[in-house]
Amino acid sequence: METPWGLLRDLDLNDPELGAGILATDKHQLIEGLVVECLFDQIVAGIQDDSEGGKAVLLDIETAIVAPRRHGDPWLSFVLARSKGEGLGRYFQILEQCSMAHLVTFEKGELLCTQIHDRKAVHPAEPLDRFLESRYGPVLEEFAVSRSVRDASRQKSAFWGFISDYYKDRLGAHVILPRLFLNCGLQTRFRRLWNLDRILLFKDRLWAMEIKHKYPIQRPEGLEFGMNTGELKVLEMLSKAGLKCLHTLLVKPFWTKDVGSMYLLNDLHSRGRAALVSGVFGQDALKRILEGQSGRSGSHTSITGTGGLTWKTIALSGLQKVGLLSDGVDDLAGTLAGIMEGRLDPIPSGWLEGLRMPGSRT
Repeated sequence: METPWGLLRDLDLNDPELGAGILATDKHQLIEGLVVECLFDQIVAGIQDDSEGGKAVLLDIETAIVAPRRHGDPWLSFVLARSKGEGLGRYFQILEQCSMAHLVTFEKGELLCTQIHDRKAVHPAEPLDRFLESRYGPVLEEFAVSRSVRDASRQKSAFWGFISDYYKDRLGAHVILPRLFLNCGLQTRFRRLWNLDRILLFKDRLWAMEIKHKYPIQRPEGLEFGMNTGELKVLEMLSKAGLKCLHTLLVKPFWTKDVGSMYLLNDLHSRGRAALVSGVFGQDALKRILEGQSGRSGSHTSITGTGGLTWKTIALSGLQKVGLLSDGVDDLAGTLAGIMEGRLDPIPSGWLEGLRMPGSRT
């Protein structure tokens, strides 16, 4: 597969200098989001699954969901599997109910793709670019992100200050290859796509574990959070096919988009004010949210930093209290597991307002 840095097979994906250059072409908010995902992974890894006699299983995959190009076309799903462990076959059962499902693997320096039907490959795997060309047409245009949403200082801070050291020799497989898969493989042909954060097997059910780093919107009737309409539609589609969703928000104590995620690592006082709230989003909840009033966000919220996105709001009253990021992995993991099992822990009135850093603005 061709990339702006040469053929994929010729790249040393674990080279941090190359990794920094590749990630520098994405939004700084995306790279900062990787920091939040790393912290969330450590919490999710602590979730106990007593029904299985051990920990819940986090699938070793990356998922991209592609919206139909035209009315009547199917949704498409592409799963980049680093390994084919427990739960992957069941995951494809769900994806096949609502989309044309594809398995992508990385072998001998090449991304290989095949369609999956009845949990089996329809045909031998072939290079991803050739597979897409033959079935979905040529490259539309190169994927490019506006410089207005690529703050070099924030990119470098997140990459060199955390990501490169956290992943070490896993940098290529867990960070760089997924970006190339999405940006050079899929985004060049499909414009409307979303990737799911994590898929977890917990108590014999598969869950989409979504994590977002946000601050609330202040309304006269209470606090709300914005959520991308397209992402909500993807989750609704998957929930109808049997995938459960736990949507978690890491609430910034800074109620402004001008502060990234690095305070979580280098400012103990601010980190102690970072709150986690969460909710189980089933079909009924997603339907209610999607039926609500829409808004349109600025261009900085889109993946390329151009255009804009429509969004819906989630009321704080519809979420549950998880705790503070400083509470510790075991406590937070236990609370998340309880919420997934149906336990309700309402958010106290004024809790988030009390955690807001003085002087931060929306």
